[in-house]
Amino acid sequence: MNLQHEIIWLVNDLSKLKVLHVTPHLGGGVGRCLSTISQVKFDEVNREFLLLESPVDRSFYDVISQKHKIRIVNYQNDTEQYLQTFDIIQCEFWNHPAMLHFLNYSKNIRLRRIFWCHISGLGDIRFPLNFLNSDNKIIFTSEISNAEYRTRNPVVNSGFVFAENNDESTEHNREYDFVYAGQLDYRKLHAEFTNIILQAATLSQTEVNILGDGRDRQLIQDKISSDNVVFHGHVNNVRDYFSRSKFLIYPLNEEHYGTGENIIKEAMSQGCVPLLLSNPAEVEIMKEHSSFLCHKSEGCLVQSFYKLIKDDALVEHYSNLLKRFSEHNYSVKLSVDQLAQVYTDSLGAQTPGLFEMQEAFGGSPMEWHEAFGNHQETSENKNIPSKGSRAHFEQYFSQGETVLGVNYGR
Repeated sequence: MNLQHEIIWLVNDLSKLKVLHVTPHLGGGVGRCLSTISQVKFDEVNREFLLLESPVDRSFYDVISQKHKIRIVNYQNDTEQYLQTFDIIQCEFWNHPAMLHFLNYSKNIRLRRIFWCHISGLGDIRFPLNFLNSDNKIIFTSEISNAEYRTRNPVVNSGFVFAENNDESTEHNREYDFVYAGQLDYRKLHAEFTNIILQAATLSQTEVNILGDGRDRQLIQDKISSDNVVFHGHVNNVRDYFSRSKFLIYPLNEEHYGTGENIIKEAMSQGCVPLLLSNPAEVEIMKEHSSFLCHKSEGCLVQSFYKLIKDDALVEHYSNLLKRFSEHNYSVKLSVDQLAQVYTDSLGAQTPGLFEMQEAFGGSPMEWHEAFGNHQETSENKNIPSKGSRAHFEQYFSQGETVLGVNYGR
């Protein structure tokens, strides 16, 4: 069978298509994204997953492994032969040193690569222009990236409503006014997060529930003295909290680099109304509803609490409206179908090739770090450097040849 006939065969029968998802880890937003995709019943693609680091939190790992093979990379084994058994290598891409190492390690292997970019490229963390202007197949997760870089890359949403939502009604007993869910980490949160929560607590007659954990959890708890703010840590029933709460408070900092924001979409799918700041990602997610629900400052956000908490009819209107809106725009089926179209296009337009690592990112680990912007974030915990920071790169590439398969030197 020649290449053209093989491509036609694969396009016509996606069940024969083998896609390898290569990801640094299965934590956070990317773990939630890939675990949701992995459970789609009507997905015909044959998927496997390659982790570039050993899992720390195995919750999403365990979900994916129920249906799909997961391998943890071992650069001492015959990685080249393994990679070449796949029709498409899907790089779950952001400025993680493990991903840059994988690309460098595999640059001379002829593969059909696509890059699903899980950062926006806004703020301090920028996409290298040489990478964006290359012939590589690049997918964004939000149109804000195309607008920023004046590109026309395909967009596939990476944050989803809850799968298999059998509850047709949003008329839940909403016993709580406000909930927050997500990372308690000022790398993501707005600097005035504690003040915003305290304002909600002052206004509300019910508990303000804080769901999630993070490196700044203790700092945030120490600043909040209200008796009706309850910190639950990590919970498995976040969906239940959304169905029982009127509003999701979700104020992120101005330069956060996420785009999927599963929390917003999951909340909407349960009729919980998101109250947000007007950062580019949130405005794009809310689309035509952003003018009412995305606020230009933390003061305006707090003022919306006072307006909405007294207007049950308006809240019920938005609760039902946003449930329909989110299910129409942010279902996992829609994203899986869009990925399938990208696969089809790639099979027709791409032949397996080498990767021009130096042209895209540079010739050394520190050049790869600097290619995304010379950001110098530091962490209070010196044993856990900030993600994508110089210290993160230095720590990763100090592991040596026995782990990385390559000796980068000092």
